[in-house]
Formats: sequence, C-alpha cells, structure tokens
Amino acid sequence: MHTIEKEELDPQLAEYYQQFARAYMAIGKFQKAREYIVQAEKTWEEYGGEEHENLEGIRQLWNVLEAAEKDAEEE
Repeated sequence: MHTIEKEELDPQLAEYYQQFARAYMAIGKFQKAREYIVQAEKTWEEYGGEEHENLEGIRQLWNVLEAAEKDAEEE
C-alpha cells in the first residue's frame, strides 16, 4: 500500500480488488469475494465516477459471484 500511495497508483486498486474477488470465488470464499467486489466498485466510482469505464465489468463480476453462490448451494 505504501508503494501504491507513493506512486499514485490508487486507481489501479480497482483492478487488483477484482482479481482478489475472482481468486476468493475460485476457492469458494464468497463473503471475501463480495467484500473485494464492493471495494472494486467503490474505487471505480471514486476515480471514474458512477458511469466509470468498467461499470459493465463490475456488473458481470456480481453476476459471476451470484451464480457461484447458487451453484455452491445446490451442491
């Protein structure tokens, strides 16, 4: 985090948060995935506005999470 702040890379955190969410989904840790999607969404909104460039990507990530949770419940 120190390097991110020092190099002013804060907007790139949104991408990292999305990757963390995908990783947690892959191992079935859906609550942690949800937390990182929320962080990604907040970061995108903070640096790109409510109609940010990755709005559709965030929506898709929510859909993937919901589908993964549903699949896990059915097993």
